[in-house]
Amino acid sequence: MSIQRDPLTGAPDRSAWDAELPATVDRTRRDGDPLTVAMIDLDRFQRFNDEHGYQAGDRFLKSVVAAWTGVLRPGDMLCRYGGEEFALVLPGATAEQTLVVIDRMRSVTPMNQTFSTGLATWNGGESHDHLVRRAAAALDAAKRAGKDRTVNADGPEAKR
Repeated sequence: MSIQRDPLTGAPDRSAWDAELPATVDRTRRDGDPLTVAMIDLDRFQRFNDEHGYQAGDRFLKSVVAAWTGVLRPGDMLCRYGGEEFALVLPGATAEQTLVVIDRMRSVTPMNQTFSTGLATWNGGESHDHLVRRAAAALDAAKRAGKDRTVNADGPEAKR
């Protein structure tokens, strides 16, 4: 089965995410490995579009996906979740290992743009939907706290 891709960025799309995450949680349940999910939102992207135009915004989204994909670990999956929001599943990764990946992503984000991240580590029993809801709530907390930061649903905030 081929992975559905976002036509603009080439990243796996939301339907690929919806198919892959439950399978990843099932493998994690079976293997007993850690699993962390990160929800990522580009900060002030509407302002970027307003200042540079939507075509520049499209080019920026493509460059973000290319840059971020280049620093991910083998087996990690970055998906375009919608608009300027992305979802990242990191099989075998603890929250601490995920923070290292997020820092690498920050370091290669083009044009000095920033992003906010919420992450949640699978607790060993929750559904994939609940895991995503926890990561999304942590993302909301990161945005409320001033953007350009990561909030861990399972622990203290990790500032940039």
